[in-house]
Amino acid sequence: MKRSRQFINGMLWCAAGLVFPAWQLPAWAQDYPAKPMRLILPTIPGSAFELFGRLVGTKMGEAMGHPIVAENRAGANGMIGAEAVARAAPDGYTLLWATPSQVVTSVFLSKTLPIDPARDLLPISIAAEPVTALLLNPKVPVSTVKEFVDYAKRNPGKMSYGSPGIGSFFHFTGELMKQAAGVDIVHVPYKGPPQALNDVFAGRIEMTIVTLGTARPLEKAGKIKILALLEPKRFAGAPDLATFTETVPGFVKPGSWYALFGQSALPRPIVARLHRELAASLKTPEARTWLDTNLHTGVGNTPEEFAVVYKQAFEDFARAAKIAGIKPE
Repeated sequence: MKRSRQFINGMLWCAAGLVFPAWQLPAWAQDYPAKPMRLILPTIPGSAFELFGRLVGTKMGEAMGHPIVAENRAGANGMIGAEAVARAAPDGYTLLWATPSQVVTSVFLSKTLPIDPARDLLPISIAAEPVTALLLNPKVPVSTVKEFVDYAKRNPGKMSYGSPGIGSFFHFTGELMKQAAGVDIVHVPYKGPPQALNDVFAGRIEMTIVTLGTARPLEKAGKIKILALLEPKRFAGAPDLATFTETVPGFVKPGSWYALFGQSALPRPIVARLHRELAASLKTPEARTWLDTNLHTGVGNTPEEFAVVYKQAFEDFARAAKIAGIKPE
């Protein structure tokens, strides 16, 4: 997708906002917020992503003196919620909590999106990154990534992995993993992660990709084995688990972050304030406990750092879509 000048300018506004001294802020910015804010969650209730968004929003609202009211707006692969924010007034009172699955991958699935996520949304900060794991049915006769790759090469087209559907984050990740390892593994799409997991348990498929927070209890119950993490480096909360990249250095997992966005013309002082409060919220005992319990990594990066990550996400998923043979319809 073509990157617009507006998108680039938005990234520069973010960067400038971080060094905008408080005493120089116009009166309207110093008074922000003056009323409750909305946090649009483009998903149904109950997921880790949604629950952590509510927690972060609550903590930010407490610090800012006005509540941030969470509102679920699911549908159209996240585009219903994203559009609500993109078309809102650029005043900082309507914010978006999103993952790449809601604001990046849709670009490669549909020709008729109501907005251009790269142009119409302004990245503020990544709050957390879930740790992703490749898990196998315990009967698959491998215990290391090298053994897995060798086994897959000896059995081309005979192994399969499940994902929550064509064009899902886990589908894209699986295709990048296959390409980097040079293996032929069949993709089997499901309606959601539980269905894929059930077929791994039953041995109908050999593997799937899930978050480590989901995988650890299943591993302890003996239902699966975790082969490796798909992160660029080992996770401090599970130092015993190797990464796929240690054996296959050409593999780079796309981002799977939980992040805060605003409308593209959001003024830089408001962007700076929102980033500052989000970063502070991640240091609260409640947020730290949630991150540790759910095996996520807290981030809180700056808007200009997130801008680089956001741009890279479009490039990573474009490559994955090409490898998977996915074209927008």
